[in-house]
Amino acid sequence: RVLFLSRGMQLLSSGADGNLKLLNISDQECVKTLDEHQDKAWALTAKMDESLVVTGAADSAIVVWRDCTAEERGESFEKQEALVLQEQELNNLVKEKKWSKALHIALTLEYPFKALTIIKEILLEKNGREDLKKALEPLREDQMDTLLRFACTWNTNSK
Repeated sequence: RVLFLSRGMQLLSSGADGNLKLLNISDQECVKTLDEHQDKAWALTAKMDESLVVTGAADSAIVVWRDCTAEERGESFEKQEALVLQEQELNNLVKEKKWSKALHIALTLEYPFKALTIIKEILLEKNGREDLKKALEPLREDQMDTLLRFACTWNTNSK
């Protein structure tokens, strides 16, 4: 079964494996694969405003699919906004030489080069080794694992 959506710009098809595929017609790219049926989908229809799609399959299941594109875009925007705020906070902390908090954020964001730069800056301070020890003490186990993974990367990359 096949449905044209988005004013003919997208195609929703059902396969013998029970999967639904949403394809962009212009670039022939699969946007999303939906897998809920265990067998071939025999029925495929959409509400006039395309907010809902209903499928029925040989597995005796009827599934109502809701278009959540707007919510996904909103979540993606919120994640991107949070990332920008964290990056800005990281840059501010580096400028203010608040190394411990900056290292914590660099590890959270998984920025190995930034973490290395922060560690080097800590070691350049007057009491560098002690400051580094103080910066590492509050790190959680997962952050220490991340730091060790970064160290492996730093040691294997040639300068």
